[in-house]
Amino acid sequence: MTYKQAYIVNSDLRMGKGKIAGQVAHANTYYMEEILLYVEGQASENEMLFERFVAWREEEHGLMKKIILKAAEKEMKKILCDLAVKGIEKFAVYDRGLTQIEDGSFTCIVVEPLEEEKCDELFGHLKLL
Repeated sequence: MTYKQAYIVNSDLRMGKGKIAGQVAHANTYYMEEILLYVEGQASENEMLFERFVAWREEEHGLMKKIILKAAEKEMKKILCDLAVKGIEKFAVYDRGLTQIEDGSFTCIVVEPLEEEKCDELFGHLKLL
């Protein structure tokens, strides 16, 4: 089984390349914090998230496929709701407003690694960044 992790960036904000890279890094940090909480015994509810992470990390010698996509904010909000209904873990990033964009701007979503077919089914309509 092959897994892939999706990051979705808010195209409405017209962030610069460095800002986008920073927001994707924030998203990944939030995701990894949840993995660490499970490992440290502080978040037993993250067991499935941890198991998917391990499967994703171990396949094909650590290939760890990722895809960076873009979407309008309205579409991103819909995606968050759809993922919640489906019980799929996701983390949303909101900026602090220290540089290019306003405080509280919804910048990025990271989705837990999913089976590649499921990831493509959910996000195949989005364009690559």
